[in-house]
Amino acid sequence: MQVTNPVQSTVCHGGQSCSVEWIDNGESPLLSDIGECTVGLYTGEYVLAQSLPSVDVSATASFTFTPNPAAGPNGP
Repeated sequence: MQVTNPVQSTVCHGGQSCSVEWIDNGESPLLSDIGECTVGLYTGEYVLAQSLPSVDVSATASFTFTPNPAAGPNGP
């Protein structure tokens, strides 16, 4: 699995839509083998700032969410 969006320079703003996209890079495990994944927004210190609905990566290649403005400052 390779995340194609966001990239390191992407900035998501609290209260505005932010999209996450990925592709199957052909390496094990394949997306068809992964299925449902737990997703969250984490700080740079790997602290969970916002829980997000789980995503079945074998059935879709993207999702959109709205970052909670209280989760922290905007940043790349």
